[in-house]
Amino acid sequence: MEICTSSTASLVNKARKHIRSSLALPLTLVFLLSTAFAFAQQNPLNRHISLDLDHKRLDDALDRVGKKGQFTFSYRSDLLPTDSLVTIHVQEQTVRKVTDQILGPGFQCKTVGNHVVIRRAANVHVDEAPQATLLEGFLIDAVTGEKIRFATVYDNASRLQAMSDPAGHYELQLPGRQQQAELNISRRGYFDTLIVVNPAQVHLLTVGLRPYPYANQPIASREPDLLTDDIHAQLPLAEWLVGQDQLLLTDNLEGPLHKFPFQISLLPRIGTNRLLSGAMENSFSLNILAGYANGVNGLEVGGLVNLDRANVRGLQVAGLVNGVGGNVSGLQVGGIMNDVRCDVRGFQVGGIMNRVRGDMKGFQVGGIMNFVQGTVTGLQVAGIYNHTPNAVKGTQIAGIMNFSPGDVSQVQMAGISNFAKGNVGGFQIGGIYNHAAGDVNGFQIGGIANYAGGKVGGFQMGGIANVAGGDIGRFQIGGIANYAKGDVKGFQIAGIVNKAQNVKGFQIGLINIADSVDGFCVGLVNLIKHGYKVIEVGTNDVTQTNLSYKAGRRQFYNILSAGYRFGPGHFAVSYGVGFGTLQ
Repeated sequence: MEICTSSTASLVNKARKHIRSSLALPLTLVFLLSTAFAFAQQNPLNRHISLDLDHKRLDDALDRVGKKGQFTFSYRSDLLPTDSLVTIHVQEQTVRKVTDQILGPGFQCKTVGNHVVIRRAANVHVDEAPQATLLEGFLIDAVTGEKIRFATVYDNASRLQAMSDPAGHYELQLPGRQQQAELNISRRGYFDTLIVVNPAQVHLLTVGLRPYPYANQPIASREPDLLTDDIHAQLPLAEWLVGQDQLLLTDNLEGPLHKFPFQISLLPRIGTNRLLSGAMENSFSLNILAGYANGVNGLEVGGLVNLDRANVRGLQVAGLVNGVGGNVSGLQVGGIMNDVRCDVRGFQVGGIMNRVRGDMKGFQVGGIMNFVQGTVTGLQVAGIYNHTPNAVKGTQIAGIMNFSPGDVSQVQMAGISNFAKGNVGGFQIGGIYNHAAGDVNGFQIGGIANYAGGKVGGFQMGGIANVAGGDIGRFQIGGIANYAKGDVKGFQIAGIVNKAQNVKGFQIGLINIADSVDGFCVGLVNLIKHGYKVIEVGTNDVTQTNLSYKAGRRQFYNILSAGYRFGPGHFAVSYGVGFGTLQ
């Protein structure tokens, strides 16, 4: 029994020790968690930390305080001098005291949850920043050192601009609170330059611009004279409406500085984009009287005038004039005129005139005139005159005249005349005259005359005359004369004379001239080089001497005859015309 009792007591003691050891770890964890929870729930400013810092940046010091106290600071980036240096050594001090030592008396802290927000103390007076800061300097040529005049200096942030004077000096007024200025310096003939400065620290800035490497040109002549440049001379009304200073400001900028959703302007210099309107590209532009922009990608409406230095994509409508220095893609409507320096892809309607200095691809309607300096692909319709110095890959219709020194791939129709220095792929219809220096694949109909320097695939009909330098595919009908330097695969009908090489049909005229005729000739005189020709001399009871000339084809020929009789008291003359055939 004693052994048994002793064994039982030993087991009980071992069990107690096991229970105590088993509960020790959970209790420790519970204690630590509760301590951490209590620490987290405590006001961050009342937490105790130890810190040793030597010459640390202010923002790094605040970051160390936050990590020690297990919270985060929040403050405006421009509120604190974050690049200043901090030295501090504290042991078990509250965050509030540590922060006061680091920041000084000019700031106060407020807790929001587990965040500490730093604010400027309410009783601290802050000097207001000046309303404007003056930045000035000189712009010089990086190669020659010469002063550069009429260069554009533009700040991206404030959208303010300045221009260097004849001495190369510039002055730019920047907002006083602006901490950073991104200066774009541009000048025709020089590479664009971007410089970032702090206006509060930099007031005098001289910049050297690197010139383009002009080939075979002396350094002294690298600077172009903008006062005599004519880049805007071909943009209608630009020099009159925009003004020399605004033109010079924007002329240095090759592309748009910014793209804006809209612009509203009364005049080019009075609007939302001010003097730099010519450097902006807009999605929507409303110009009450006149507007000036770098370009439009959307819609532009002008009460009188729209002027765009570069490209227009979309719809452009002006009460008087649309002037575009680049390309147009879309629809352009001008009450008086549309003027485009480059290409047009779309539709142009001008109350008086459309002028395109590049190619036109689409549809062009001008109340009086259309002028395209490049190639036309599509349709030109003008009340009076269409002029295209190059090829027309389409159709020209004019009330008076169409002119194309190149080819016309389809049709020319004019109330008076059509002129094509090249080939005509379709046909020409003119109230008076049609002229094609090359071939005509279709036909020509002219009230007076038709001329084709080459062949005519169809026919020619002229009130007076038709002339073809090659073959005629169908026929020629002329009130007076028809001439074909080549063959006629049909017929010729003229009031007086027909002439061709070989006629595979017939000729009807007073005089018919041909090398050969595969058909018949009807006329007073038929001169067929390889036809039937016979001269006969004879006599009869009426006239002593008779002469007859038979010409044409054996199947059908003309007869011209004459005879005379004379003697004492007897004189007679006979003549006649007839037709004959030899079977």
